[in-house]
Amino acid sequence: MTATLDQRLRFAATLAAEMGLPGVKRVAADGVSELLEADGATVFVYDPHRRKLMFEAVSGSASVALKECELDEGEGIAGRVAATRVSLLRADARDCHLIDRSFDVRSGFQTSSLVAVPLVVAEELVGVLEAVRGPTRPAFTEADLALLEELGPFVGAAVQHARLHALQKRSNSELERRVAERTSQIARAKEEWERTFDAIRDPISLQEGYVIKRANLEYARRAGMRIQDIVGKKCHEVLAGRKEPCVGCPLQSTQMRAA
Repeated sequence: MTATLDQRLRFAATLAAEMGLPGVKRVAADGVSELLEADGATVFVYDPHRRKLMFEAVSGSASVALKECELDEGEGIAGRVAATRVSLLRADARDCHLIDRSFDVRSGFQTSSLVAVPLVVAEELVGVLEAVRGPTRPAFTEADLALLEELGPFVGAAVQHARLHALQKRSNSELERRVAERTSQIARAKEEWERTFDAIRDPISLQEGYVIKRANLEYARRAGMRIQDIVGKKCHEVLAGRKEPCVGCPLQSTQMRAA
C-alpha cells in the first residue's frame, strides 16, 4: 500500500501533538493500522535496563485481550528486531517459528503476515513497531515494509520525546518534593528553637544595636508587653521608658566603637 504525503503528514502531526507515552503508543498503533490496512499494530517500548520490550495495548481486535505484555530481547519477532535492529517482513507467517503464538492464543487472532521495524533515535533503540494481518487480508509486501520504515522515525521520535517529558516531570516532582521537605525541616527547626528560646527563664533579647529583633516570653513579661509589640522597638524604650539610651549602657560604648 502507498500512503499519500498528506496522510503521512497528518500521522506525524497527530503524533507530535501527544505528550504522554500512552497517547503516543495509541496514536501510533491506530495510525499504522490505518495506513498499512493492517488488522492490528503494536508499539513496543524498549527498557534497556531490563532488556525487555513492553506494551500496554495494541490496536485492532486483539486490543482487549492483550494488555501490559512484555518480551525479552531476542524473543519473538519484535524481540528479534530489537536484538538485531534490522527490519523484518514475514509475508507468510503461518509457519514462522519466531512468532510467539501465545499472543494469538490469548487474543484469538491468527497472525498470517507481519512486518516489524526497529525504532532507533540517535543510535539508541527506543522500541519496535509491528503490524499484523490475518488470513482474510493479503500478505504484506516489500512496499508495506518500506512504508512502515518510513513511519518508524516519526514514532521513534515521539516515543523518545514522551519518555524525556515524563522523566522531566518526575525530576521536577522530585525537586519539588525535596524543596518541600527541606522547607518543612527548616520550619520544624525554627519552631523548636523558638520553644527553647521561650522556655528560658531569664529575659533574653536578640538585638541589632538598641533595636530588639527577637525577645523571649520572660523578657516580654518583665516589660509588661506582648512580644509582637516589642519587636522593632529600642531596649531603653521598652525596659526604661526612655527616649535615650540608659546611662552606663554597655551597648553605648559598643556603638561608639562601631562608629
